[in-house]
Amino acid sequence: MKNILFFNTNKAWGGGEKWHFNTAVELQKKGYKCQFITYPGSKLENELIKANILFHAFKVKNLSFMNPILHRKLRKVLKGINPSTIFLNLPSDVKLCAPIASRLRVPQIIYRRGMPHPLKNTLINRYIYSKVTHFIANSQTVANSICKNIPELKTKIHVIYNSSDLHSKPEEIKKIPFVIGNLARLVEQKGQEYLIELARELSKRQVDYKIIIAGDGPLKEKLAKKVCEYNLDQNIKLIGHIPAQELFRQIHFFAFPSLFEGMPNALIESYSYGIPAIAFNISSMPEVISHNIDGYLIDDFNIKEMADCIEEIIANSDKLKKLGKAAQYKVKTKFNQQIILKQIEELIHAT
Repeated sequence: MKNILFFNTNKAWGGGEKWHFNTAVELQKKGYKCQFITYPGSKLENELIKANILFHAFKVKNLSFMNPILHRKLRKVLKGINPSTIFLNLPSDVKLCAPIASRLRVPQIIYRRGMPHPLKNTLINRYIYSKVTHFIANSQTVANSICKNIPELKTKIHVIYNSSDLHSKPEEIKKIPFVIGNLARLVEQKGQEYLIELARELSKRQVDYKIIIAGDGPLKEKLAKKVCEYNLDQNIKLIGHIPAQELFRQIHFFAFPSLFEGMPNALIESYSYGIPAIAFNISSMPEVISHNIDGYLIDDFNIKEMADCIEEIIANSDKLKKLGKAAQYKVKTKFNQQIILKQIEELIHAT
């Protein structure tokens, strides 16, 4: 059976780390031998220890690809593992590992990219990324960004969405107040300030609602201050980080006002619980939400239009149920874990 190496030296735990870890766990169930190179002391390292997955600790930074000592150390580890496939996570991982793996004739050198920031067309990038055999983009938006400035990479790109298991729908929640949820880090990118504007609009309309914002981050204090400033303490609750299932089992609707995403994992997870969502019509959001079928897409950051949609489903519980069923069907047919795993295996065995 093939040896698979996951090269992920991010210190923080995020979507990429979750993808690498979960993919390794699922591949091991199918008989593959998986190992990791990861940053010492990272949360990923802790998860690997708990899962009894073999790993090697490397401190990789932006300029590590210029370090000959690290080159020799990595070359030795790669020769010992003899991987048939390497999955890479960070640009710094690619710069260090891809050329070495290519010289060692590793058959599949796969860079999974999750953010829609175009690669720069520099001499070193053209060299480094020529050593990558396949790119996994977690959305078409990300795929377009990979080859925007380096068109010759287009033939190497495969769109493989993030996956989610289907979950049983939450038990019937009382209809009043109508509970809107958000789950994300509290950073500018995630747009939670728009939820405060939404709350102000709903309050003007005398809608009986509540907004629960789950997550932590540097904007928490600023958001809390704004909630108090607009006297929205009874309507908006900042509850910090909680397990996703705890949030999804107490909300009717999911609001995700993010400004850009590679692939919005929280939206997919919301859909897996049969909870429809609303988001701005930007970035990769349309790859998850089909407007007025399983959720709503709002143009031009129009908060009044967002409030209109929420008022519509508050007044029409049948519409809310219909959207929720369509959301779960989309997860079953588009973001199903077994479908996605099969696509990954096809890349591992590609010739």
